[in-house]
Amino acid sequence: MYPSSIGSLNLWVIGSGATHSRTWLSQGMEGPWSTVVAAVLLPLLDVADALSDTLCGYVCHNSAPLHAKTHLRRVTIYRNLGNTAPVASWTDYAAATVPPA
Repeated sequence: MYPSSIGSLNLWVIGSGATHSRTWLSQGMEGPWSTVVAAVLLPLLDVADALSDTLCGYVCHNSAPLHAKTHLRRVTIYRNLGNTAPVASWTDYAAATVPPA
């Protein structure tokens, strides 16, 4: 076996786990299913914001509408978890999460 084939073998196991609904991702997480799903989805929304910034910056497109949509999804997930506290706008959320350059 060549070293490159070892990496592809490991990728197959990860991909196989995702496609065959094995619990490799949520194994060891405790709590209600909605909380586990939110714990996986909320960080992905931050990744979506970063990706839209990168791609929209590359093609000189305004990413604000995409940020508004992902923030609406973020707020909806928080509300579905029973959080009734006031929620900040996307610009306030981004200012609090992005360290100054």
